[in-house]
Amino acid sequence: MRRKLALFCVFILLFCSNDLMAQKLSPVTPVESDLITPVNAQPLSIETVSKRRGISVDSPARNLIIFSTSGFTGASAAFRDAFTNSYRDTIRWQGFQLIFPVWADRHKSARNSIISTMTHIGKKLAMVSDEDFLLPGILDGANHARMPDLTSFSVAISLSDKMTAPERAELMKDVNAGQTAATDLPTLEKVFTSRAPVITACLPNSQVIRPGFAELVSAVVNRTSLAPEGFCALINLSSIAKHRENNNFIQMLASMRIRETVLKQLENFIANRKDTLLLIIDEPERGYWQAGENFAAEDFINALKKIAAMQPSLESPECNVSKLLDENFPGLNFPVDEISKTVKNREPGKALDLIEKTINKNFAVNFTSFQPQGTYAGYTVLAQGQNADLFFGISSFPEFFRRLGLAMGVSPKEK
Repeated sequence: MRRKLALFCVFILLFCSNDLMAQKLSPVTPVESDLITPVNAQPLSIETVSKRRGISVDSPARNLIIFSTSGFTGASAAFRDAFTNSYRDTIRWQGFQLIFPVWADRHKSARNSIISTMTHIGKKLAMVSDEDFLLPGILDGANHARMPDLTSFSVAISLSDKMTAPERAELMKDVNAGQTAATDLPTLEKVFTSRAPVITACLPNSQVIRPGFAELVSAVVNRTSLAPEGFCALINLSSIAKHRENNNFIQMLASMRIRETVLKQLENFIANRKDTLLLIIDEPERGYWQAGENFAAEDFINALKKIAAMQPSLESPECNVSKLLDENFPGLNFPVDEISKTVKNREPGKALDLIEKTINKNFAVNFTSFQPQGTYAGYTVLAQGQNADLFFGISSFPEFFRRLGLAMGVSPKEK
């Protein structure tokens, strides 16, 4: 009897344990909103995601810095990593990809214009551009880069390929009457030291006489950092894309080094303030890369490094171009006479371009650009500082502006 009772108890225990295990292993149907968002779906609201991640958006950012550049992602980034052989900076950043190129309410430009929004809420505006005051369209509700109204900015400084002062002054013709518009560095320095309330300058983009782009950024940010109502600084470094589209990869890499210098400065700045949001807007590569069947990345990178190392020699008009090329690139057919002429005319930059074109042709490497029609996808946004956590995941253009409004404490009515 006891044996039967023991067997019965064991049976009951096994039955109950199996039932419990079955309950544990049975799949639980998840709530629909908890599923991974498919690519073709509208993004979840930032409020929903914030609740899940415990993110607080109660403390808005007082200041906003936006650095527009190119080459953080894609083939250009891989190119840069192969050349410098260093750890990529972008890994430290929060970031999201804008894949839904939809501009909501295009007829209400203020709603999608960061410049108009920041002006409306009283932020002091500052700008640094490396090309004729141009800023990316995403900052001003446009499909293409354009020059904003300079009268909205307390500080606006740009480099320009226009080499005469009257041409550069023409770009600033609409600034306030009586305001000093600097067309060279000495005049800009006088304006800075005179504590002028408004500063506008367009300086020649000459390698010999131009100021460093990073130094201009530092001067402008420091100038506006004590604004009573906060500031918004817009920085545009377009040279990376420009050199890439012209197949000047050495200059593209040089511009990337400038970009990294600027980023280190901005990171140090926001780390000391704790009230500033820094956004990096990485513009998409407007074209596609090609390489020949026999392309070897390591050999190509080494060739570019040799070209860069040749620059000091090419700066001397007495340089023996033929000998220099034979020593570095034996067997390649260069336009020696044309290169020698540029060297004698003291144009080492043109000589380097001619040498680089030959190298690109030998490796069959080129970047073919195209003009996008309307809005398009591909922007990457990286964020640091106050409320940087708002900028993650897949988003759309309207959602990006809404998140920016939350980060800055701007309600939809204020926009």
